[in-house]
Amino acid sequence: MPSGTDLFLGAQVGQMFGNNHMTSFSTAPTSAPTTPVHSKAHAPSSPASSDLGFSSYPETDSFMSALGETNPRCAQALKALGEALVEEDLFNINELQEFTKEKYIKDYGQSEGNAQFVVERVKREIKKIQKGKKQASNN
Repeated sequence: MPSGTDLFLGAQVGQMFGNNHMTSFSTAPTSAPTTPVHSKAHAPSSPASSDLGFSSYPETDSFMSALGETNPRCAQALKALGEALVEEDLFNINELQEFTKEKYIKDYGQSEGNAQFVVERVKREIKKIQKGKKQASNN
């Protein structure tokens, strides 16, 4: 069993090599069984995703890049926006349907024109997909 000096020296060596975690040892017997703590698994936030991770809605970064290809003047800003949204785990455009022009401006640094353009295009694409789903379910 390590002594107090061993623990102190181990902590100092760990700090020298960038490991600031000091291992602690307990000599007291445990009387109660310990229950493992389980962390909540991270799942995509898209409500339309199936168990396989498939969504009928376009991926956010691909959608923004495609908008940029058809609108070269704002391509760089749209690509950066798509990447920023994915970093926040907003993987599919249906997760953006409640976003306002003001949110894109304030939270993502978009110009007023780009923000309005994105809001309109996201709504248009979601409406098109929902219409297609409705027609498919009626057949």
